[in-house]
Amino acid sequence: MKKVLAFSIALGWMTACHKKNCNQVVITSVGTPCSVWGFKKGNQVYAVDSIPDYFKQEGMKACAEYKLYQDNRTCICCGGIRAHLLSIRNLDE
Repeated sequence: MKKVLAFSIALGWMTACHKKNCNQVVITSVGTPCSVWGFKKGNQVYAVDSIPDYFKQEGMKACAEYKLYQDNRTCICCGGIRAHLLSIRNLDE
């Protein structure tokens, strides 16, 4: 019984800490090359390699982990600083 209680407390603590570590972004297709889906962080808008369909809602807020990189391709909808999405989740998770 003590192990179950300790596990429950640890799980609750980890969940609470996880919620506090949210890198909040706003999903958008406005301001990205060729209106591809991306997100806004502060005043910057970044095109994202791939956003799951569930999150493709204009103005939706989410928690995201990502890496920025320089896209050196020369196609019309390419180039500039883009984001490689590592993970994304709802704000309330």
